[in-house]
Amino acid sequence: MQPDTVILEMSNPELQRDVLDAEYALKAAEANYANLRVQVDSDLMSQKANEANVRRRTTSRRTCSTTSDEKLYKEGIASVNTKNLSKVREDQLAIRLQLESERNQDLARLRKIAAVGQPVAGGPGQSNVRIAHEPVAVATRACRNHGVLQLVPIEEGQNVAIGTNVARVG
Repeated sequence: MQPDTVILEMSNPELQRDVLDAEYALKAAEANYANLRVQVDSDLMSQKANEANVRRRTTSRRTCSTTSDEKLYKEGIASVNTKNLSKVREDQLAIRLQLESERNQDLARLRKIAAVGQPVAGGPGQSNVRIAHEPVAVATRACRNHGVLQLVPIEEGQNVAIGTNVARVG
């Protein structure tokens, strides 16, 4: 028998289940993270569209309605109330535009937080998988020296306690 020849491989179904559980948990965390990024990006795009719509309405109101209402008032066709109402609507749209812009900035900050706030690769999920793999990786036993395999006192499928002699190489 040559050095590094594998004599036996031991397995522990509980450890293998732990590895699978950790891998599935990592995949679920990755999927949740991807879903969060898509959701935040979608919300940000919707918010940008809302802001653009309010901006368009504000510009349209300023250039059309307010100007024409003031002109009609000066000519004596429209009342002071119509002129004032037009100005109030313009002010309301300006306030709404400011709010939409602030929401846009909040979502942009949330997007940055989501990008760095949930590091999946190299994070706790990755560590759990690595830790779960460690005992499984130690389960292969190889011969350390040249020699002849003399005894394997265990059988396939047998439960073995820690410290049990599993092979003798002479």
